[in-house]
Amino acid sequence: FRVIDDVTLFAYLAQTHPLDKAGAYGIQDRGEMIIERIEGSYDNVMGFPVEQVLQALDLRRVDILGR
Repeated sequence: FRVIDDVTLFAYLAQTHPLDKAGAYGIQDRGEMIIERIEGSYDNVMGFPVEQVLQALDLRRVDILGR
């Protein structure tokens, strides 16, 4: 997370709905205002590790959308 001032915090709160999310923030919802960097998968931070799930299904030879 970034170190932010009250003006940025209140602007973030006015533009988002953080209280309906685990952790009270959504990286996909103006996250650049409060997130300095991520380590690892953006999809995982957002809530679902799509790339990892697809890889796991592929390893198990599960047919996904005709792939």
